[in-house]
Amino acid sequence: MIEFTFWDILRNLLFATRWTILLSIVAFAGGAAVGLLILFARISKRPWLRRFGAGYIALFQGTPLLMQLFLMFFGLPMLGFRIEPWTAAAFGLTFYASAYLAEIWRGASRRCRAASGTPVPALACTISRNCVSSSCRRPLRSRVRRWSGSWCSSSRARR
Repeated sequence: MIEFTFWDILRNLLFATRWTILLSIVAFAGGAAVGLLILFARISKRPWLRRFGAGYIALFQGTPLLMQLFLMFFGLPMLGFRIEPWTAAAFGLTFYASAYLAEIWRGASRRCRAASGTPVPALACTISRNCVSSSCRRPLRSRVRRWSGSWCSSSRARR
């Protein structure tokens, strides 16, 4: 039987941490890119694109992530696709993240549209523009809350 010391375990955990961080960055960046496409499909004027976006979101939000990862890694080779483990993990996490990001951004888009009558005007605002337009006497806490909350609420507060 192999004995592992504390330092062996710690070294392996630190080695695995860098791969976890790298996979998280890839999944978030890919999820943002795919989520943006799904967002545009979801808010499109074409009904078939809206249905596709809604179906995509329902599929990936409605199934557990572990099942999606299993299907990517074990199911795709059964269909004839050769896929590496890291690629399967990256695709699975990307699709999962994109569904959630698209729905979050769609909700923000609807809120902006309802507040101003035009779609997503506040996303073009910069932090410096929000800071200049807000009163400098406000406490930092309220500014951070506005910046971290939603760009829509800060644009509506200026009106």
